[in-house]
Amino acid sequence: MNNILPFAIVAIALIVFAIVWTWALVRNQQMKHELKLKVLEKGRDVDPQLLASLLAVDRGRAPPPQKSVAEQHRDAGGFIGFLFLVAGLIFAFVGMVRGPELSWPLLGLGAFSFAFGYRC
Repeated sequence: MNNILPFAIVAIALIVFAIVWTWALVRNQQMKHELKLKVLEKGRDVDPQLLASLLAVDRGRAPPPQKSVAEQHRDAGGFIGFLFLVAGLIFAFVGMVRGPELSWPLLGLGAFSFAFGYRC
């Protein structure tokens, strides 16, 4: 029990640090957003350059380009195919080691799942 205590303390400290850091980032973004809204609400004495910089996307955080529908399906299909491949291997393994004899339904399900995953 005493050997685990230092690891637990470090884990709790890391969790608290992550929560505080995330809260600080979110609060910073909220403050920037509120400042932009206040400046835009007044609008009278705003320099055009300042207005353009406020409305522009942050330079370091440009949004990634939109993927086409085909690319989205390909990305999701690769992950789903991988899941079916792993599931097929697990079913086949369980079908081979379960009981004194082979479990043919599990082997068949594993083979089907593996083939379907390979096809995706």
